[in-house]
Amino acid sequence: MYLIVLMQLRDTMLKLVSPSTPTPIDIYDYANRVTLDVIGTAGFGYEANATELGKDSKLFDSFNRVFGTITQLSLYDVFIRRFPALDILVSL
Repeated sequence: MYLIVLMQLRDTMLKLVSPSTPTPIDIYDYANRVTLDVIGTAGFGYEANATELGKDSKLFDSFNRVFGTITQLSLYDVFIRRFPALDILVSL
């Protein structure tokens, strides 16, 4: 099960990498894609196809929308919302 997802990732990476034109690859993005594929397959029997190049994944798009906004919050914002009194200490 996990092996199939990892093989899809390998195939995608091989298509993206070219010896003649080095292109940076966003590993964080593909780590999220693999995570979604593994959870979808193992937990729900759902093929998200997030790691396959050229295939649309509505689930991955939704995942990105939700978690993309969460990761934009800074640690400062999280603590200030949880402990408003800390804002007074920072402003001193």
